[in-house]
Amino acid sequence: DFVKARKCFDEALKLGPEMAEIHFNIAEMEFVTRNWQACIDKMKVTLEKLPANSTPTRRLVEFKIMLCLIALNKSEEANTMAEKYDPIDDDSPFYYYAQAALCYRDKDLINAEQWLQIANRVFQNPAIISPWQDTLIEFGYIESFYGGAQEAE
Repeated sequence: DFVKARKCFDEALKLGPEMAEIHFNIAEMEFVTRNWQACIDKMKVTLEKLPANSTPTRRLVEFKIMLCLIALNKSEEANTMAEKYDPIDDDSPFYYYAQAALCYRDKDLINAEQWLQIANRVFQNPAIISPWQDTLIEFGYIESFYGGAQEAE
């Protein structure tokens, strides 16, 4: 129930306006309800609130922004974001999942799956990969392990 959840998050925001987690959850609601521009705006606020040393969360937030850009047909901006981090210097799944997302966007399913396989080999810990997979499921690029995937708009 997103309406009730939003009311709760708005109340929580009044109590903790600097808490990045609350901003993230509000932005995440925009993501799963496909309010792409609102999600971008709120994810940018989340980035401002996140501590500089929160690299894993920061990368996931940036990935969600990239997907929103894809949904808004801002391909050039999405392409630029996909190249923001080098997989050698960045210890996150960002690069691999960004490449997979671009391949999905371009209907290159074989290469998209290959990028996900590489990410799985590099980051063998399911706890690291899970939020990234969930994001692609929410976006509609991969099917939920439980079925019922939605197509990305």
